[in-house]
Parts: sequence; structure tokens; C-alpha cells
Amino acid sequence: MIDGNAGRAVTTDRLLLRLPRPDEAAALAELADDWEVARHTASLPHPFRESDGVAWIAKSRAAVAEGVLLRVIERRDGGELVGVISCTRRRHHDQLGYWIGRRWWGQGFATAAAGAVCLSAFAAGARRVRAGVFLENAASRRVLEKAGFACLGEAVSHFEHRGGERRIVRYARNAGDPAPTGPVTLVAAAALIDGQGRVLLQRRPPGRPMAGLWEFPGGKVAPGEQAPAGLKRELAEELGIDIAVPPEGEFAHASHAYGDFHLVMPLYLVRDWRGVPEPREGQQLAWVAPGDLDGRDMPAADAPLIAAVIDALRP
Repeated sequence: MIDGNAGRAVTTDRLLLRLPRPDEAAALAELADDWEVARHTASLPHPFRESDGVAWIAKSRAAVAEGVLLRVIERRDGGELVGVISCTRRRHHDQLGYWIGRRWWGQGFATAAAGAVCLSAFAAGARRVRAGVFLENAASRRVLEKAGFACLGEAVSHFEHRGGERRIVRYARNAGDPAPTGPVTLVAAAALIDGQGRVLLQRRPPGRPMAGLWEFPGGKVAPGEQAPAGLKRELAEELGIDIAVPPEGEFAHASHAYGDFHLVMPLYLVRDWRGVPEPREGQQLAWVAPGDLDGRDMPAADAPLIAAVIDALRP
């Protein structure tokens, strides 16, 4: 994110999130030199020595000068360092990252820090904050869910410092997202974009729920299925095409409460596929110019994604 606090501290009732000080290299090393901490991160060195702390502090302060929100996490009532948190601006979202020293696990500090940083990001103009955790890191998954993040499903990414390809779980939170209160249904959808910059929408056929409304193609992700794989399967069934899922993952997501369930829908921008889309399930298809997208009647979950797609397709 762009550091809307201009380097100032972010506070919660128990925490002070502030800039690192040059004299804290040893204290950081004491927390970070722990394989149980490092193995859950993308690139934290192990072992982590005081010299690594010196280098990290210099690098982090340079990043802050360029607008990245990056803070050490300190307990307000004792002054001890707890961990580190950051939020970095990407093209279509802000990326959250954090680690907590093992002695402070299970005390709610990560959840509080993540929530506070998200609010700072949204106040600075971010629309969406994204995070990812290794599949086996159940504790960090609970942190993000308690901090209001929606689970967007599994994916596979490459981590040079952690042995290559690893399965991760993607999470994201939009400004204004409601917290899920009922059973969550995960649906993967695609904004298919042709060579003229048009987007493919499909109209739900008669006899289906929400018949007559236009929507992005896609469908439910099966239990145990990764969202990109589910999207490829659904579009092969619905449209007869084989898509190339963007390696950067989902572009945006919707989080919407219906009557008896909560829908979470990651949306992928897809420009590469084989075959010609054809309606295989009785739906009507339409290639729509970006400027005409907001004129279509769409389900409540799809509609908020339109502005993001239009913005992404601006010349």
C-alpha cells in the first residue's frame, strides 16, 4: 500500500505498530532465528543472525521511504517486540505479510495487527488486501479468517527459499466486505477478454435461480479442488474452451451474503484460451464492451466486480 500514515505508528488497544529502530537488530534476531517461525514465511532467512537484522532494518526503512507500510509489532504494555507486518502495493491489490515470534503465538496479536493494517490500507485508498499462507499453516489461516479475510481457495506457487513449488491458500479482504455469517460457497469465475477488449457475459437460462440475469462464466469449486482447476473444469463444461489461468491468480473477488449461505467468488482475468466459446447449458452469450458492462442486470455478487474490471481495461 501507499503508506497513508507517512511512517507514523498504527495502534490497537494492545499493540504499537511502528518503524523499526537501528538498534533493534539483536531483538529481531532473537525472535526470527527460529525455524518454526521461518518455515511459515516466503523468504525469512534461517538462521537469522544479528547481521541479518541490521540488513533487514536498513532495507525496511528504505522501503518505507518509498511508501510501503512496514512496521515492527510491539506490545504497548511491556515494550517487547512481537513480530513484523507489512502491506505492499501491487497492480490490482495490496499484499499483506507478517510473522510473529513463537513466544507470542496464540494471543491474538497477529489478528489485531492484520486488522489494523487493513484499515490503514483502506483509509489510504486500497480497494483490496490479499494474503497467502502455506496450506499446512492452520494457525495463520485462522488469523486471516478472524481478521475478516475471505478464503479464495488453494493454489500452487513457487518459493525459491522454501523448496520450490508449495501449495498455498489465498485470502483477500475488500474494503466494506461483510464477515461471513453462514456456510461459505466458493465459486470461481472468469472475465474472458477478447482481442477487442470486450468481456464475455452469459445470461442465466429460464428455470434456473436468478434466471435472466447476466453473469461472469464460472461455477462452484468442488471440495478439495483448487479454484483455478475448478474454473478450468467449469468453463470446459459451460463453454467448451480450455483456458490458461493467469499465474498471478485471481484479479478480484466478491464476498456476498445470500439468504442461507455466503458466496465467495474469486474473479480471474483470462485472455488466453483454446476453442470458441459456445453456450452448452442453454445460456445466452454476449461480448460486451467495457463501457457497456454496467448497463447489464447482474446478480448482487457479480455487480461490485464490474467497476474493477472496467478500471483494469482502461487504455
